[in-house]
Amino acid sequence: MIYAKLKFRKLEAKLNNFSTPFLETLQLCKIKDVIIAAVLFCVAFPILASLSTKALINGDAAVYLQQMKNLNFSARAVHLGYYLLGAGFVRLFPGSDDYVINLMNCLLGALSVTFLYLITLIICRRHIVALFSSLLLLTHCLFLENSVYAEVYTPQTCFLLLAVLWWLLDRPIIAGLSFALAFLITPSTIFALPFFLILRPRFRPFSL
Repeated sequence: MIYAKLKFRKLEAKLNNFSTPFLETLQLCKIKDVIIAAVLFCVAFPILASLSTKALINGDAAVYLQQMKNLNFSARAVHLGYYLLGAGFVRLFPGSDDYVINLMNCLLGALSVTFLYLITLIICRRHIVALFSSLLLLTHCLFLENSVYAEVYTPQTCFLLLAVLWWLLDRPIIAGLSFALAFLITPSTIFALPFFLILRPRFRPFSL
């Protein structure tokens, strides 16, 4: 009994250590900024989902989907992170697998818009600039094309932006994990690594 209590206390301490960075970040953020970011996501996702289709539009996506369904990642391991994400989505969400994979890109595209808003807000300290940058991304034709259909580039962008966001929030370990996932999705992510040396952590409360 005493051993079980000690194990439980150790687990509780580990969970507290894991959650502390997230809680500290939320405490420093203004509720207004969180609400704006949430509204951006709630606007972006329906827009992208409405532009999506229930069918895949290219042969590569069909091959990727087959590997996700069979859990066979050995044939084309270059996009391993994408396969793992897709394998989870097609098993967790109802509907045709083609449509679910397309919606996965829509979801990650909407998150990309949200992350870019927060990144720009941290760097520039101006809501109007942050809003403009996120809306510019949302309306860019290349971003739209890769966000409404199953492609690897929007998931890569999403986790790369998440890595930048955590880096600016001075959370290097979580940033590294996000960057690693972006790299697993597409190895070309490695070319963004030098920018992390330029973008030094600069988190402060979002007050203007």
